[in-house]
Amino acid sequence: MINFIELLEETDWITGNKQGDISYICIAEEMEGRRFGKEMMNQAEKWAKDQGYQRISLKCFFQCLIMLPAFMRL
Repeated sequence: MINFIELLEETDWITGNKQGDISYICIAEEMEGRRFGKEMMNQAEKWAKDQGYQRISLKCFFQCLIMLPAFMRL
């Protein structure tokens, strides 16, 4: 497994504004705890700013709620 993040543009369904979206993020199990997730999130935020977006979203589905505490630390 490799570390992976996919960034896309989406339209916020409430405001109608374009924003960045983290559609996938994956950290290899052997890389957990080494700050790779934090660095990938920093790069995602930089990408969103470079695109002129004021927001970036990350959706956590019910099946992934176990990961919510980890996402909150990023």
